[in-house]
Amino acid sequence: MKLLTLALPVLVLAAPLAANDDPKLALAREIAGHSLLATLGPLQTAAEVEQIIADAPDLTAQEQDDLRTIGREKAEEIGKRAIEAEAQAMAAMLTLEDLDAIASFERSPAAAHRREIMPMIVGSIMQELAGLDYKGEVRAAFCEQSGKLCE
Repeated sequence: MKLLTLALPVLVLAAPLAANDDPKLALAREIAGHSLLATLGPLQTAAEVEQIIADAPDLTAQEQDDLRTIGREKAEEIGKRAIEAEAQAMAAMLTLEDLDAIASFERSPAAAHRREIMPMIVGSIMQELAGLDYKGEVRAAFCEQSGKLCE
């Protein structure tokens, strides 16, 4: 339920901005409002604000509340821009038929359930990949094969 509370403002903001938009852009905005960005963006920005607070133990309770308010306001501004950019890109790159099919799926109970659990899925992935050093692994494998980049 907490996820829904956090994601709801983004979903409302991502709703079609004008009734007379072309159908592709209207559908793309609807889809973008359900995207991974729309779902995880508010969680990520809230976590970043909490990290700022954790790094500044001298802030009063009121200052912490003020910082959270500013964080939410900035997150909404950035979220609107990001979701609009996502919608514009989708509208430019997908056909009306594709957008209609994707929007239909996004309206389904299965899609709603997927959005609900996506933060937990991403958390599981991040936990599984914690400590992964892709660059280091590539360099080591290349070093083993070629004898180069062995630093």
